[in-house]
Amino acid sequence: MPHLRTMNIASLEDDLVQAQFIAQVLETAGYPCTQFHSGKSLIATLAKPHTFDLLILDWEVPDVSGLDVLHWVRTKQGYALPVLF
Repeated sequence: MPHLRTMNIASLEDDLVQAQFIAQVLETAGYPCTQFHSGKSLIATLAKPHTFDLLILDWEVPDVSGLDVLHWVRTKQGYALPVLF
């Protein structure tokens, strides 16, 4: 049987309780989740050679909104990366 690659997910959520809940649900389902609590930290990570298969973004984050992160991703990386809000 071929080895299936695990989906690597990034979650942007500034509410720590919500962030932990999202990560727990995803990780229980077998999906690794990297949590980000600020848009700036997510963008800094996305700017480096790092692969995420899905972004889950909060609309309203204090520093850089989820919408601004989406605009950055689409401008710098195109449309291949799926994004959920």
